[in-house]
Amino acid sequence: MRILLYTWGAFNMRDLEENLLLKGHEVDTFSYIFDDFEKSPDCFQELTSLLKNEPYDFVMSINYFPVISDACNSCNVKYLFWTCDSPLLTLYTKSIFNPCNYLFSFDKWVYYTFKSYGCKHVYYLPLAVDTSRIEALLQKTEDVSSYKSDISFVGSLYEKNDYDLLTNLPDYLRGYLDATMQAQTLLYDHSILEDMITDDVETQFSDHAIDIKGENYFGGIPLIVATTFLGFKTTDTERRMFLNMLSKKHKVDLYTRSDSSDLILVNNKGPVDYQTQMPLVFHNSKINLNITVRTIRTGLSLRIFDILGAGGFLLTNYQPELDYFFENGKDLVYFTDADDMCKKADYYLTHEEERMEIARNGLKKAKSFHTYDIRLDQMFQYLKLDS
Repeated sequence: MRILLYTWGAFNMRDLEENLLLKGHEVDTFSYIFDDFEKSPDCFQELTSLLKNEPYDFVMSINYFPVISDACNSCNVKYLFWTCDSPLLTLYTKSIFNPCNYLFSFDKWVYYTFKSYGCKHVYYLPLAVDTSRIEALLQKTEDVSSYKSDISFVGSLYEKNDYDLLTNLPDYLRGYLDATMQAQTLLYDHSILEDMITDDVETQFSDHAIDIKGENYFGGIPLIVATTFLGFKTTDTERRMFLNMLSKKHKVDLYTRSDSSDLILVNNKGPVDYQTQMPLVFHNSKINLNITVRTIRTGLSLRIFDILGAGGFLLTNYQPELDYFFENGKDLVYFTDADDMCKKADYYLTHEEERMEIARNGLKKAKSFHTYDIRLDQMFQYLKLDS
């Protein structure tokens, strides 16, 4: 098939493109810097002109871009998009109902949501890992001493979040929202952030927040508040709390661009490149920590597959979809609260053989069921059945 792929800075962008090529597809790419995801007339004109003159089977992207959908719809070309963030506010625009759209969601909650909205082509498709690429990198890398860790975490601390910019909220409202986020940190099997945005809270928030929705948005203010404001702030608070707790007893290395000056005992080693360095961290850390961003309702983040695909031992917060694919204590280890996390970190740092066996099982599971080759076969099978 001939595919037009929209490329941007998504971590898994390169792996997707290379695996499409490996499966024998012809792939052309285009990029565009959006000022407005809904209204970008220049992009719309360029893309429609291209689609009218070139015989593409479909356009494809990581995440959803309404302008691309509108262009594809006007040219009667299929638009396939695979989410890696959740929830995407761009999904909650009227263009999502364009018949050209084929939504592949890594989060089952999003899948069910948009299925219930009546979107015609909606599928559940977890994320993937390129184990062949990682294996080749590990084989050719000789000096890994700088990547060895007892406990490591790779990711943002989200200190630049919109909630902290809200300086004019009434004391009562801020107290209510702070308490809501604190309660969310205690729960891993259910998201309460959106449910806690009552009509009264919504009214107060609307009076004090910036304009946060466009004319084609239909998702509602509670979703925006829960996602853009509370979700990332909760993640910031939680990640710092967990790292601080672990660092009081263990050596913890953090790989990030975020400011971690408040985490006095945590060693911030700066960012690592997704393709060439991050797998080395995962493979050479005794424990790789995953703390899922709180905007993801049920799905498994890309970091989970990347750690397992690098043969790393994974200690992760519980997510509802983990039990669909992995066995706790065999393929990976999950925790249900902060104390559970600390106890399991203590245990597995002192039980090396057990830890290494779990890492080997996790890698085997990733190779057997969660590669891009497998995911693309699933995607195109869905496409074939629904065409």
